Amino acid sequence: MKHYVPHRLPHTPGPWTTKWVGNSVYIKAQDTDRDISVCRVMSHRTENNLSIILAAPEMLAALETIALAANAGDPDSLANAINESIDVICRAKGV
Repeated sequence: MKHYVPHRLPHTPGPWTTKWVGNSVYIKAQDTDRDISVCRVMSHRTENNLSIILAAPEMLAALETIALAANAGDPDSLANAINESIDVICRAKGV
């Protein structure tokens, strides 16, 4: 079994929010002094993808927590991490 070693890749930290401009929606993150555009969804037809895109930072954090708990060999921590990840998945699916 591989052991997970946390490594922070350069990405825009969450939480991410939306800003509608005309027929496009921008995914943005709040910086200390300005909004940072993460990506743009081109039309209302792709609006159903927003919840999973917005949840990306939380999903990454949940996966990292699961991996660290699995490496630590603590069943209680792993169970808690899995339960928290289920909440993130539900939000990503809009449930």
